[in-house]
Amino acid sequence: MAGYAARLDALGDRGLCGVINLSDTGALLQSNIPLSRGDPVRISFDCKNSLQGRVAWNDGGYAGIRFLVPVATFGLIGKLANDRWTGVARPPRLTINAPALAKKMGSTSFHTVVGNISQKGFMIWHAGQLNPDDDVHVTLQNGINVHGTVR
Repeated sequence: MAGYAARLDALGDRGLCGVINLSDTGALLQSNIPLSRGDPVRISFDCKNSLQGRVAWNDGGYAGIRFLVPVATFGLIGKLANDRWTGVARPPRLTINAPALAKKMGSTSFHTVVGNISQKGFMIWHAGQLNPDDDVHVTLQNGINVHGTVR
């Protein structure tokens, strides 16, 4: 996926997309979400900044979006950068509720659920087995393995 990552909310589906380019009146997105001309969409750049639009065209995983209300692109880009830099806004998150197996380094495995995922990590449920700064290995049901640090 190329470009700036964002969350794309479309009719009956939600996922991450790449914002390839951005103008005052629209955006070029890369996404695997099925889109049709005229569909309403919301592009969420983070937890605080989003834009609404309609699909103008769709071709092989790329879609042109026309915003419902034009935006001052340079102002938006500056706000996105400032919100991320100051910690006011977090990257977009997707709720997934996926069963997984977690293992704290040096401990036994336990069953868990991955509650949401973002560009920088994900949230898992636990019953007190984990503490901040613990190293953890998580295996999703589909076989994807991820290693991370509890924050």
